[in-house]
Amino acid sequence: MLQAGYLWIHKERLMRRILFIGLLLVCAISYGQRFAFPNSAHLGAGEENYGSNMITNGTFADASDWTINSAYEISGGTLTYDNSLSNSTAYQVSSDMVSALESDSHYKLTFTIVGTGSIAFKNYPPGTTLISQDTYTDDTYEIEFETGTLSYYGFEIISIISTGSYSIDNIILQKRQ
Repeated sequence: MLQAGYLWIHKERLMRRILFIGLLLVCAISYGQRFAFPNSAHLGAGEENYGSNMITNGTFADASDWTINSAYEISGGTLTYDNSLSNSTAYQVSSDMVSALESDSHYKLTFTIVGTGSIAFKNYPPGTTLISQDTYTDDTYEIEFETGTLSYYGFEIISIISTGSYSIDNIILQKRQ
């Protein structure tokens, strides 16, 4: 009988400890704290460390540093697509970028779009798709992606299908440090 009571006390203590740890984790997640575990995983919100913008003239102040085809125009501080041609591109070769893309790296792309566009992001010259085609509408987007092995190191915006006119501004491409 003594053993059963002994086990009950330890079970009760264990349950209290588990409850307490769970409560601590919930509070920490609610307040955005991070916990480091031995396997480097973490819980909670937090900013990763990213470098500076790799895109030259991501605000489209002028047409310098970008190569565009006839469906795109750079003016008034935006890159505008006029819905006239599928597979239209605007790109920077690696030598026009602040720094080129690298193989096997983690990046964050941020941009603002006004209108609706079916867009993909690739490295340039045309090669690996960095971010698959998706439809973007009237918002600022922040997308994280990983590169595999790259053969080219420039950056390309490609309008896959004619879905409507749109303007893009404030493109920021950052590598995770």
